[in-house]
Amino acid sequence: ENPSLVHRLRIRFPEGDDIESVYQQAVDSARQRGAKQELAVALNCLGRYVGHILNEAERGEGYLQEALILFEQFGDDFYLGHVLDDISFSYGYRDLQKRVHYAQKSLAVREKSGDLFGTAGVLGNLVVSQFWSGKFDPIIAYIERALDIARQTNDVRNLAWQYVYLAEVCLFQGRLAEAMSHALSAEKIAQDIYDADLSIQVNVNKASALALLKEDYLQARQILENTVPVDAEFTMHKANATMAYGLVAAGLDDKETLHYAASFPFEASKYKIDFGPLGLTWFSPIILADLFHREQYVPAAECLGFTLEKGIITLGFIESWPVLDQIVSELKENLGEKAYQEAIQRGKTMSILDFEADVLDDDAGSPS
Repeated sequence: ENPSLVHRLRIRFPEGDDIESVYQQAVDSARQRGAKQELAVALNCLGRYVGHILNEAERGEGYLQEALILFEQFGDDFYLGHVLDDISFSYGYRDLQKRVHYAQKSLAVREKSGDLFGTAGVLGNLVVSQFWSGKFDPIIAYIERALDIARQTNDVRNLAWQYVYLAEVCLFQGRLAEAMSHALSAEKIAQDIYDADLSIQVNVNKASALALLKEDYLQARQILENTVPVDAEFTMHKANATMAYGLVAAGLDDKETLHYAASFPFEASKYKIDFGPLGLTWFSPIILADLFHREQYVPAAECLGFTLEKGIITLGFIESWPVLDQIVSELKENLGEKAYQEAIQRGKTMSILDFEADVLDDDAGSPS
């Protein structure tokens, strides 16, 4: 039995419950035999699995960095581009600057090697990693480049993902009709191919667009419940889905689910993710609605002031949010115009982290 062939096959087609041990055995075997190229690939697989699937980012990055050194020694641009993208993705929300740095290095290598599929993949990573900046023009440019590659290579799966990204950009910019159109374009493709992650994200985007564009909260909630139960375990879709649940709950006056959604970003550490202050601003409209519905009117007005001043990501979105007009009207009525304006001004100088205690001091727990 050829150990090299066995382990190369096993790391490409892992089976069983303990996939990490399969990859670790391949690493150990290659290291013992001095098979450095095989070792690099095995380390890449192990690091990606530990960091991306098990969410143990720092441990996974150790394996990926070792693989990176080996691929650089070999001058293997194909695998080098892949491992750089995997390292980038491992940073998640912990360090967006490093995530972008490694993604851009991957992009340069993949463009140099002519790896079109890899180039499209890292462009998608750059879209996600730069979302929190609120600077949508470069993000749209990445999407348009990836769309060109998808059409050039007839890669319908990638085409659908770019429509998903466009839908998300349009949602945050308040271009709701375009968001719905892109979501439906992605949905049409998703019906003809199998990609569970794609189908989930299409439905989350569609539900958000229904809530914002048509105020059809009941249908939006039904789509979400059929796609990602509100108390589902953490996956790559958890944050987007929770945000969508918050939008729907605000429209339905569902205080329990709204509070759960507003608490989520502050409790994200239990999912082994760190949004950081910039990423947290994504949830500021949900936090604002939760504070308002729990009659914490002063913090709610301060959160509105914060969002108007520093919520770069959501500025276009809140201008098209049907719920906001009602909140503003009732905040003024309950606080009075003077106190309302003073709270707005205070909020403009605050950090999103200043609202953590207000949100979590009356934690209603996860909805049933």
